Amino acid sequence: MDLPAEQQQALDRAIQTHSSGKLDEAEKLYSSLLDEYPTQADALHYLGVINLQRRQFDAAVSLLQQAVLARPDYVDAMVNLGYGLNATGRFEAAVEQYEQALTIGPATAPLLSNLGGSLQQLGRYADAIERFEAALKLQPDLHESRRSLADALLKSGRVSDALREIRKATASGQLSLAMQVSLGNILSADGQTDDAIRSFKQVLRANPNAQDVRENLAKALRKAGKSEEAVEHYKKLLDQDPENADKHHKLGVVYQDLNKKDAALASFRQAVKLDQKNARAWHSMSAVSANALDANDVDTILALQTDTDIAPESRMLLAFALGRHFEKSGQHDQAAAQFLSANKITRAELDYDIDKDLSTFAVLKSEFDTKFIKRWGIATPTEKSPIFIVGMHRSGSTLVEQILASHPNVFAAGELSLLTTTIAATFPATERSVYTRVLENSSTELFQAVAKNYVDGLPKVAAGFITDKMPHNFLNIGTIRILFPNARIVHCRRDPRDTCFSIFKNLFGTHPYTFDLAELAHYYNAYASLMDHWDATLPGQIHHVDYETMIDEQEKTTRALLDACGLEWDPACLDFHKHERAIATISVSQVRQPVYRGSIGAWKPYEKMLQPLLKILDNRPGY
Repeated sequence: MDLPAEQQQALDRAIQTHSSGKLDEAEKLYSSLLDEYPTQADALHYLGVINLQRRQFDAAVSLLQQAVLARPDYVDAMVNLGYGLNATGRFEAAVEQYEQALTIGPATAPLLSNLGGSLQQLGRYADAIERFEAALKLQPDLHESRRSLADALLKSGRVSDALREIRKATASGQLSLAMQVSLGNILSADGQTDDAIRSFKQVLRANPNAQDVRENLAKALRKAGKSEEAVEHYKKLLDQDPENADKHHKLGVVYQDLNKKDAALASFRQAVKLDQKNARAWHSMSAVSANALDANDVDTILALQTDTDIAPESRMLLAFALGRHFEKSGQHDQAAAQFLSANKITRAELDYDIDKDLSTFAVLKSEFDTKFIKRWGIATPTEKSPIFIVGMHRSGSTLVEQILASHPNVFAAGELSLLTTTIAATFPATERSVYTRVLENSSTELFQAVAKNYVDGLPKVAAGFITDKMPHNFLNIGTIRILFPNARIVHCRRDPRDTCFSIFKNLFGTHPYTFDLAELAHYYNAYASLMDHWDATLPGQIHHVDYETMIDEQEKTTRALLDACGLEWDPACLDFHKHERAIATISVSQVRQPVYRGSIGAWKPYEKMLQPLLKILDNRPGY
């Protein structure tokens, strides 16, 4: 609307007053003008902006909507309306405003970045990443936009890319609290837990009431094996929010790591008392001891399984909990029914094609031969000697790690994702674990950089040896030998029937092949064939530990293990169950006691249930 000269001067004066920061005076001037011209778009817009500045978002949205209605091509009002809608949680409407602005006006970096933020809130990470990247192409110094891009990449599972972008964002030295939180989250996801912990602690020093940061710190501390410290932070969280069932459950999990069973059980019970439908707490409770669940608990869980409001994931956790309870009480038929139900529920939710995994194994076997490995052989770039513990899950890897951790010259780092993420950062692959084709144009310098980055990411400890117990690093044995010619590789194996049954009755959410007996058997056979390939390609360079032999001949097997790892004999390794350290795997209860035969042949009572698996398994000598 064109204004008479006097009123235009009044608008200009209001805008000038606004620009000088005199919000109250400017508000009066805008309001006075709107009394005479109620649909004057500029006055509506700038009055809306004042409300945005005061964080009075609902009032701002109302005024900005009127401004856009009065002038449908008013791009600045659309952008600010999008900001207000985003602040009030109306993300779809915000996206609509931003996209409308893009169809009318130029694609500015702030506009694209704001659009990316709203898309990110909707979980549309791929679209958000595209918008953030476009914004940064126009204006590379938008550090907060780059931080948002890093967050979106992390949510998309692109950890290496997220780390690259957050490094660029923090290189400016402008470390806002949000920047430090993002840095900590990404470092933690990348396996750089010590650095993540430092970042989170720095934020908490500046903002002690940042609950989400304290919770992320507690998670990182647990991941780093500093569970006692994690307990203290969970307690502080509960001091602020004592009715939070989820935090009681998480505290119980850390107590479980520390083998404090009574404290763990008390925390889990408090969680289900506050929220009876907390399936994770019921699932964790069932693992504490054989009699953790009483008859009333079982009745409650059975009733919950018939509740139509229970989500599939919760239904699955409840079934695993009951299966575990029934197994411990010797009710094998009831246990089998629950195990089958739990896995069936999960498999139905997955988009998984086992042929892709089997193709991965085939490519590794065909391309990683002796000549290929020797071609890229380099010297170990560190005095520390990594000990890689590999094998299928539930094959005794935690037991082997606990034995080695009992040695005074060994630090057990647990299950590290560091190797996989470090490899992926330099040798990206379109298919999981198959990066051999991109290695053809590699160089010794690139491999040395990967090795250095891996070592730099390891926990900083005084011990001469450090273990990396990521079982599925059996896929990376060829690369391990290239990166670290002197590293020890320990392969844990166990009767395939016991291994697969133990996998099937426990939850391994990141491994989709575990939820169907036939797929599990095919995957196991492919793994066993790959291990045969590594043995043939690297003769004598992999030390095998058979679970059953460890149980029957503990000292002989332990001596051989230490010798293979270049460690002197220490009798403390026979008393591994007395070694006090946090253990964050489902094997925590088993390695807190001396070796026992109870798990050998555990599959036999479930032979009928396991028929689809048993028909496929390749029972070769030694397996």
